[in-house]
Amino acid sequence: MLPEARALDLAGPLADYAARGYARLGRVMTDAGLAALRARSDDLMLGRVTYPGLFFQHDAASGRYEDLPYGKGYEGPSTSYRKLEKLEKDPLFLAWIENPLFERIARSLIQGEISIYRAVLFNKAASGGTPLPWHQDGGSYWGLDRDPELQIWTALDDAPADGGCVEVLEGSHLGGLATPLGG
Repeated sequence: MLPEARALDLAGPLADYAARGYARLGRVMTDAGLAALRARSDDLMLGRVTYPGLFFQHDAASGRYEDLPYGKGYEGPSTSYRKLEKLEKDPLFLAWIENPLFERIARSLIQGEISIYRAVLFNKAASGGTPLPWHQDGGSYWGLDRDPELQIWTALDDAPADGGCVEVLEGSHLGGLATPLGG
């Protein structure tokens, strides 16, 4: 973590988060940290580092979300996986997830015990990817006893807007879920 990130003043980002539904922290990871997590991402996808129970999902060959393969898991070395989950099993990713800045943010917003639901790598292969339809990460779709209160996203690579990166609908959190199902 960059030294200045450890003492980052959270007043502005927390106010933005409350008003807009998201906040930009700016760069908080060192070049070495980024390189390590990029390399570990490749190592996981290529099977050079393995952990029981990791979740893997390839993009749909058709490029259509409706055609995504489910339940196949690891299908051999490939940097074309669209999603890896349970990254908290990996010590490098876990160390980043548990960093002091993220803990300060979480404790500023969440009272009582804090747990992680998903530690996910979203990957877009150079050959393209599957567009993800608009959705909300909450609701009965997820089968949780409560909706997630906070998501923290770290970009390991540049994510230009025209590259199909995540889009956020500013302020949409203020109206709650569009449907009870969420998803």
